[in-house]
Amino acid sequence: MAANLSTILQSIRQKAMELSARCDELEKENAMARAVIADLRAQNEQLEREMQAFLAAHPTGNIWQGAFIDRMDYAYAAADLVVSRSGAGTVSELCLVARPVLFVPSPNVAEDHQTKNARALEAKGAAVVVPDAEARTRAMARAMELLADGEALRRMSENLEKLARPDAAVRIVDEIEKVMK
Repeated sequence: MAANLSTILQSIRQKAMELSARCDELEKENAMARAVIADLRAQNEQLEREMQAFLAAHPTGNIWQGAFIDRMDYAYAAADLVVSRSGAGTVSELCLVARPVLFVPSPNVAEDHQTKNARALEAKGAAVVVPDAEARTRAMARAMELLADGEALRRMSENLEKLARPDAAVRIVDEIEKVMK
């Protein structure tokens, strides 16, 4: 019995050392994440200043710029064109509301999935894509071109609506139930 207890204690000691090493790794990752967040905040503040300067130099009553919107349903309803990142949730929402969109995919995401999302809609005539690296020089001009082309906006809306899946949750549950049988 003493041998078993010794083996168990040795195993516990080994696990504790592994956990301690993992905690050290997580602490280093946490410090790196804090540095990245600080850098992103600084970049965001710089972009905010640039956007405010641009809007001040090009006054118009038709552009709203802000950090956060509580009621996206109102914002989508009011928008003739949405300029947005292209995460899965946003893509789904825009298909459901069928609002024309100019996507500027974030390059800072896993496996560049936002570009893949945006390009998939672009291939169906449901969106326009401006890469993040070109956004400062091309996005506003491209948005203004689109806003001047009512037919292009109408086609994008129609194509987005075709891609909408308002019953997606039901479809997912149905698939889960099939797998469980």
